[in-house]
Formats: sequence, C-alpha cells, structure tokens
Amino acid sequence: MEATHKISAVYLPNRNYVELTWEDIDTEERASLTVQVDKETGEAISRVVPPCVCCGAVLKKDINKIV
Repeated sequence: MEATHKISAVYLPNRNYVELTWEDIDTEERASLTVQVDKETGEAISRVVPPCVCCGAVLKKDINKIV
C-alpha cells in the first residue's frame, strides 16, 4: 500500500482555528480549509495530528510491488 494524499492539521490556540490541508501526492493539487473551533475540539485535533506534521493517508495498493 502507498499513500495517495498528504493530510495535515494545525491548531492555532490563540485564535481557536484549525487549518486543514489535503494534497494529492501525484498531481501536487492542494486544497485547504480554515475553520473556527472551540478550545476542546482544537486540542483534540492537535492530539490526533500533531501541529505541523504531515501524515500520509488514503492508501492504495501498488500493483507493481505485488510478487
């Protein structure tokens, strides 16, 4: 399996915003969304996706690697 997208989330506690970003690894097409959240939701998101960390997501099978 190989990641097809990069997903990141950054919580800005001084403003209670979360910035979410999705990027297609192959095309480098990128979309982002900034939403206002309450403190508890922002802290919960930051525990799942540490600030400024990009996580691989949406896995696909690489048929070229099948033996």
